[in-house]
Amino acid sequence: MSDRQLANQRANFNLALKRSRCPKDNGKVLEVSMPDVVCEKCSTMYVLAIQSGTFTMRWRLVEKQNPQPVIQHTESKEVIQREVIVKVPCKYCGTLNDLASAKFCSGCGAPVK
Repeated sequence: MSDRQLANQRANFNLALKRSRCPKDNGKVLEVSMPDVVCEKCSTMYVLAIQSGTFTMRWRLVEKQNPQPVIQHTESKEVIQREVIVKVPCKYCGTLNDLASAKFCSGCGAPVK
């Protein structure tokens, strides 16, 4: 596409942008990045579709199905914790017991150190 064609396309887009209104609330539409526009009142995202001929130009706003946010900041932190469970054998029956929580052997009832 030549520079002249790009300039004409940009001029047509700007003209259509100035004359377009949001069909939902009649709000002014603002350019996000050509051909994407957003309504300043309801934040609905549209594509400004332009059809131009030799002497005519038609345009319409087509609502985007899955609009992308204009600005999106995401920050995530992932915390990995590892829990170690230490089990000790009972000195009387050999049953493994949790060192941190068991006070008595689950097998024979003897005290666990």
